[in-house]
Amino acid sequence: MKPSIPDVIARFAAYYKHHPSWGAFHVVADGNYADAFVEHSPWRDDTAEEAALRAVLRAMSKTQRRKLIALVEAA
Repeated sequence: MKPSIPDVIARFAAYYKHHPSWGAFHVVADGNYADAFVEHSPWRDDTAEEAALRAVLRAMSKTQRRKLIALVEAA
């Protein structure tokens, strides 16, 4: 089952608060919503939270990923 944006937005907002350039997810936040970019980790040493957030993104559709990032950045 795909996670809903309301279920995960607070978690992503907390991450974004500490990583305003999106940290490990900057490639996705730059508009690259395809699965291959979700899997991309520039540092290859995700924290436990980054690994968990990556799993959430993996379960979401590309449209959900785009909307989630836009909502977090707009807040």
